[in-house]
Amino acid sequence: MTADPAAAGPCPGSAVDGCVIVTLTGPEGRTVLVPGSDIRAWAAEAGEHNPDYDIRRVPGGPVEDRVTATSALPVRDLIEHLTRPGAALDGLQPSDVTIVKLPHPQNDYISTLGKADLGPAGSGGFADGLEPVVYFADSDAVSYIRPLRPGTDDVNGDDDLRPGGRIALEVTLSTTGRVLTPEITVTPAHPTVGQKVRFRADVPGAPYPSRLTYRWQLGSAGAADPQNPATASATWTTKGGRTIGLVVTDDRDSYGRALATFTVGDAPPPTETPTVPVQPGGGGGKGDGNGETEGPPGGQHATPGGTGTDGAPGPTGPPEPAGTATTSPTPAPDPDDGTVRGLLLSSGTTTGGVDAPAPTEGPATSSTVVPPKHPFRIATGVWFALLAGLLVLVGAAGELRDVLRTRKATS
Repeated sequence: MTADPAAAGPCPGSAVDGCVIVTLTGPEGRTVLVPGSDIRAWAAEAGEHNPDYDIRRVPGGPVEDRVTATSALPVRDLIEHLTRPGAALDGLQPSDVTIVKLPHPQNDYISTLGKADLGPAGSGGFADGLEPVVYFADSDAVSYIRPLRPGTDDVNGDDDLRPGGRIALEVTLSTTGRVLTPEITVTPAHPTVGQKVRFRADVPGAPYPSRLTYRWQLGSAGAADPQNPATASATWTTKGGRTIGLVVTDDRDSYGRALATFTVGDAPPPTETPTVPVQPGGGGGKGDGNGETEGPPGGQHATPGGTGTDGAPGPTGPPEPAGTATTSPTPAPDPDDGTVRGLLLSSGTTTGGVDAPAPTEGPATSSTVVPPKHPFRIATGVWFALLAGLLVLVGAAGELRDVLRTRKATS
């Protein structure tokens, strides 16, 4: 084991069993090269065992693989050996480590362990009492595996790190960072082809919220919002399952990653707008004495004889029988429409006890009530009735006079 700085990459020739490069970040940062032979020796010291680890790559999916960890050394034991008095990281307490980061050798994924994951066996909440370990998958390569957590939603396919060959396994220790747990909200939850899908990130419990940096993994379908990096959007032109990723970091070595999986469905069929045919013909206007007083609106046929003043004349309807006048019903008067109230007597027509319409401009029809020129003009029939009554009174007066004369003569 050497405390000399070492860059990630192939292990030195002396490390015939591969190697681990451990980096402590911070003001007193150091990098330590741990050869594979030390890993084997420490594993034997702890009581070498070769546990089996199940691998699941899809949430809720089946176990797809199983790995036998030969000469497995728990990560917490690796840290404990490096912090012993006189060791490369002497002065660092294992309990001071708040996050462990292990980058994937084939992609940009980083596997993380928090402080709670570094406790004694069985305390980290992993299935079957297993622990995260460094181990040997091949005779010359040091690898890493994180066990599954209870349930079927946890996946650890990207936490199975096998550099292969003589590539070093990288381990970074930090005493300031935290494991972040970002959450992604997808809107709408069931998008369709061509529909914009929006994403919003929340990072509950982040120790330094104002220092967070967001890196969305959307491929060529979308991008982050430059005004609000915690949001992003994307649009897909084909249907099918989609998985997007998000990496959140800060300037204190904190790190978190989240995935969101959803399905893009078929685009809905276009909505047809119904076409309403327009009937030919113009609108009617004021009547000419043989049609409606008020013509119908444009686009409909006028009634017989209607002459349009507000629109084009409508077609002429069938003739009425001889001697028959066409009348329009008079609407009920509005109490406030300015109509004349009380008893109205007119030549040839008697209307009593109702409101009669006020005089209107325009030619009168046979059904139009013409208001009297004199407010108390009496109809001819009434004159005859009054005259007859007068004659009756005159006759009665004559008979009375004859009776009186007869009585006078006899007396």
